[in-house]
Amino acid sequence: MKQLAARLLFGAFAICSLAATAADEPRPIPLDQFDSLHKMIRVQPGEQRFWKISWMLSVTEAREEAAKEGKPIFVWAGAGGAPIGVC
Repeated sequence: MKQLAARLLFGAFAICSLAATAADEPRPIPLDQFDSLHKMIRVQPGEQRFWKISWMLSVTEAREEAAKEGKPIFVWAGAGGAPIGVC
């Protein structure tokens, strides 16, 4: 039973490997379509409104300003996910 399972697993792996190597190479974008596609994938107006926020790097300063204005603090952190740059 173990041999049959191992053979089936190996066969499935072999088929997946062949399918992956048989994939077509990406086709180049025709020059007459490049400009329209480039405009479509660029950031559109209004898509990244967080760029308009005056982000603060100091939690202390953010707490002081939030207390003055009676507003909450939004913390955005992560490896490469912050809008002001890589952490």
